[in-house]
Amino acid sequence: MMIAEKDVLKLMHKYTQILEELKQLEVTRTYNSPVGDYAEWLTSKKLDLTLEHNSKKDLMPWIKTKRDIKSKAVGKEEKQPPIADN
Repeated sequence: MMIAEKDVLKLMHKYTQILEELKQLEVTRTYNSPVGDYAEWLTSKKLDLTLEHNSKKDLMPWIKTKRDIKSKAVGKEEKQPPIADN
Protein backbone atom coordinates (compact mmCIF):
# COMPACT_ATOMS: atom_id res chain seq x y z
CA MET A 1 0.00 0.00 0.00
CA MET A 2 1.42 3.36 -1.01
CA ILE A 3 0.76 6.28 1.26
CA ALA A 4 0.45 9.53 -0.60
CA GLU A 5 2.67 12.41 0.48
CA LYS A 6 -0.49 14.35 1.31
CA ASP A 7 -1.55 11.59 3.73
CA VAL A 8 1.86 11.64 5.41
CA LEU A 9 1.58 15.38 5.95
CA LYS A 10 -1.89 14.93 7.47
CA LEU A 11 -0.57 12.26 9.83
CA MET A 12 2.35 14.46 10.87
CA HIS A 13 -0.04 17.34 11.52
CA LYS A 14 -2.23 15.10 13.71
CA TYR A 15 0.87 13.86 15.55
CA THR A 16 1.92 17.46 16.22
CA GLN A 17 -1.57 18.23 17.55
CA ILE A 18 -1.36 15.22 19.88
CA LEU A 19 2.05 16.35 21.16
CA GLU A 20 0.69 19.87 21.76
CA GLU A 21 -2.26 18.54 23.75
CA LEU A 22 -0.11 16.17 25.85
CA LYS A 23 2.16 19.10 26.69
CA GLN A 24 -0.81 21.31 27.65
CA LEU A 25 -2.09 18.53 29.92
CA GLU A 26 1.41 18.39 31.48
CA VAL A 27 1.71 14.70 30.62
CA THR A 28 4.78 15.43 28.52
CA ARG A 29 7.45 18.08 28.94
CA THR A 30 9.00 18.07 25.46
CA TYR A 31 8.00 17.64 21.84
CA ASN A 32 10.16 14.54 21.50
CA SER A 33 8.63 11.07 21.33
CA PRO A 34 6.14 11.05 24.21
CA VAL A 35 7.11 7.55 25.43
CA GLY A 36 9.74 8.72 27.93
CA ASP A 37 7.80 11.73 29.18
CA TYR A 38 4.65 9.62 29.59
CA ALA A 39 6.58 7.00 31.59
CA GLU A 40 7.96 9.72 33.86
CA TRP A 41 4.53 11.29 34.32
CA LEU A 42 2.87 7.93 35.04
CA THR A 43 5.61 6.90 37.48
CA SER A 44 5.47 10.26 39.24
CA LYS A 45 1.71 9.91 39.74
CA LYS A 46 1.88 6.30 40.98
CA LEU A 47 4.86 6.83 43.31
CA ASP A 48 4.24 10.46 44.32
CA LEU A 49 7.54 11.66 42.85
CA THR A 50 8.72 15.16 42.10
CA LEU A 51 9.86 15.43 38.49
CA GLU A 52 12.90 17.59 37.94
CA HIS A 53 13.64 19.63 34.82
CA ASN A 54 14.77 17.75 31.74
CA SER A 55 18.06 15.86 31.88
CA LYS A 56 18.08 15.71 35.67
CA LYS A 57 17.23 12.79 37.89
CA ASP A 58 13.80 12.63 39.55
CA LEU A 59 13.36 12.89 43.31
CA MET A 60 12.23 9.89 45.35
CA PRO A 61 11.63 11.51 48.75
CA TRP A 62 11.02 8.33 50.75
CA ILE A 63 14.58 7.15 50.10
CA LYS A 64 16.10 10.65 49.78
CA THR A 65 17.72 9.94 46.44
CA LYS A 66 17.36 10.75 42.77
CA ARG A 67 16.96 8.25 39.95
CA ASP A 68 16.45 8.18 36.19
CA ILE A 69 13.11 6.82 34.98
CA LYS A 70 13.56 4.74 31.83
CA SER A 71 11.06 3.31 29.36
CA LYS A 72 10.79 1.96 25.84
CA ALA A 73 8.08 1.59 23.25
CA VAL A 74 7.08 -2.00 22.51
CA GLY A 75 5.88 -2.86 19.01
CA LYS A 76 3.00 -5.16 18.12
CA GLU A 77 5.36 -8.05 17.43
CA GLU A 78 6.99 -7.89 20.87
CA LYS A 79 5.43 -9.34 23.99
CA GLN A 80 3.98 -6.49 26.02
CA PRO A 81 4.17 -6.80 29.80
CA PRO A 82 1.09 -5.59 31.66
CA ILE A 83 1.19 -2.32 33.58
CA ALA A 84 0.46 -2.96 37.24
CA ASP A 85 -2.28 -0.81 38.73
CA ASN A 86 -1.66 -1.13 42.46
